[in-house]
Amino acid sequence: MYFLGRKLVVGLAIVAASALSSGQTLLQSYESDADFVKPPLEPNLCTPVRGNQGVTHGTSAAYAAFPSAPSGYPGFNTIFSSPQNYSGYGLIGFDVTNLGPTMQRIYFVLTDTSGLKLEQFFDVRVGETRPCALLLNTEQPATYGLRGFPMFMNGLNLQQPIIPNNFKFNAIKKVGFYIRKPTENTFFAFDNIRADPTFSWSTVLTGTVDRYGQRTWGNVPGQISSVADMVSRLGTELTQLNAAPAFADRTTIGSWKSGP
Repeated sequence: MYFLGRKLVVGLAIVAASALSSGQTLLQSYESDADFVKPPLEPNLCTPVRGNQGVTHGTSAAYAAFPSAPSGYPGFNTIFSSPQNYSGYGLIGFDVTNLGPTMQRIYFVLTDTSGLKLEQFFDVRVGETRPCALLLNTEQPATYGLRGFPMFMNGLNLQQPIIPNNFKFNAIKKVGFYIRKPTENTFFAFDNIRADPTFSWSTVLTGTVDRYGQRTWGNVPGQISSVADMVSRLGTELTQLNAAPAFADRTTIGSWKSGP
């Protein structure tokens, strides 16, 4: 039975989420009423139902109304019928839509058979459908000469969790969502929980910087397109700089004349 939900009146257009890509494994798409009974559903102060908002895979999603619970952690888990082995996988992703009136923070959590949890939070704007991913690999930015990895790549919000000692990637029992001590009613839709065995930073970062040191993804306005373009812009910039009045308290190299 579908839950039609409230009609949204928001100024932010819903962003299209990523569909299931080749090579990825679908964990949950909430297509059956059987997905919403105990088990596999494990609710806590929040009982999701099938809905037609925030659908990014199939024809339905999980609609969840999280109640105000200033001292609680409302949420729900999906329990796998047998432990899942995601050892060596690059990430586990999902799509989430904020159907409430304010920006909200949602936590995504994996639980292994010993009860250890791997989790991270994602902030979702009003009306936004956000593809998110919890990174499972332990690659370090310094390996690639970076201080940190990108938090967004091709629209996917990537987060590196703190991995508990002895976490069993080969024996994951549950996946779930929760909110920490919400002070207002909150509404989300979840869909397309997926695991990707192919993701690695080596693959993702290869070819992401062009010959001019610019990123090759995202179509950033103002990027250089050729050497001739660079030379032309240099002339324009020099003209603008020469026409701009100099600051009275600066030297020719831009430092303070009388400053510390």
